[in-house]
Amino acid sequence: MKTVGYVRVSTDKQSREGLSLGAQEKAIRHYCELYEMKLFEIIEDRGVSAKSIKGRPGMEHLMSMVEAGQVKAVVVYKIDRMFRSIRDALHSFDLFKEHKIQFHSVIEKWDTSTAMGEFAMNMLLSIAQLERRQTSERTRFTLREKKVANSHENALMSHRTESGKLTVGQAPYGWRFKDKNLVEHPQEMPIVRQIVQLKDQGKAIADIMNWLKSKKISPRSGKYWHKKQIYRILGADYNQSTT
Repeated sequence: MKTVGYVRVSTDKQSREGLSLGAQEKAIRHYCELYEMKLFEIIEDRGVSAKSIKGRPGMEHLMSMVEAGQVKAVVVYKIDRMFRSIRDALHSFDLFKEHKIQFHSVIEKWDTSTAMGEFAMNMLLSIAQLERRQTSERTRFTLREKKVANSHENALMSHRTESGKLTVGQAPYGWRFKDKNLVEHPQEMPIVRQIVQLKDQGKAIADIMNWLKSKKISPRSGKYWHKKQIYRILGADYNQSTT
């Protein structure tokens, strides 16, 4: 039987014990000797991912040998050395089956020449893909939570005032930043409460502006108040009609 071995190591796993190319090759040779399989060649992919068959020169060479009928058995150290995508794996196994090629995994000790071995291999692929997708979901969730946490640490990010209206950038009138938190401004907050009280009493925006002028209360910038500034304090839409 013409047997071909396949070994792969990705860049981030080259230094991990038990996954080196040399360790995989040694295990494959021992396996072939144990089961009296004549090892013809060991094909390797160095420093490449297994997310897809495409882009792996060694894997592409192996599959071309399979299609050319030059292989009778394929041996890998572990199934994830060859496949990480169940779609690629199932497609390859269909091709192996079409050409009557046995697939052997040293670690899993599976042989697809048997019905049980084929069933077990399919189960492993499904579980491996589920685990990878769950890991990806956990990673995305962690990054999202970290981004939210960082936004709260930035004093110039969004804050919500007591009225529930969203404010961005500079603290709104009546508020100030202290230790990256939004707290009441001791001089401005009494003015805010008076403005709200006047509005509740039915005063028009123009009346409130006149009251501010009479008390010689100026906004943070400029000398005179504008309707937009009053609406912001009241948490109202500037485009709404005045009372």
